[in-house]
Amino acid sequence: MIVDRMGVVKLLENAKVASFVSITMIATGTGTILDWVPDDIGKLSILIGIVLSCVLIFTHIRKSNLQSEKTKLEIERLKDD
Repeated sequence: MIVDRMGVVKLLENAKVASFVSITMIATGTGTILDWVPDDIGKLSILIGIVLSCVLIFTHIRKSNLQSEKTKLEIERLKDD
């Protein structure tokens, strides 16, 4: 199965997706603490939240590094001209 990497990256960098994930994690965590949500669902939700947070952090670091490299290359190109 071929996955469009740029589409996945854009989805992960989307602020609406991040907001939805954070609100869902807060709601599920609060529900677990108040015993409105079964513990198994709460634990699964926390695990998914941790994984998604790590993916978002990795994506933003990678994007920052790529932007830094791009800027350095542009500066070198301008110096050569």
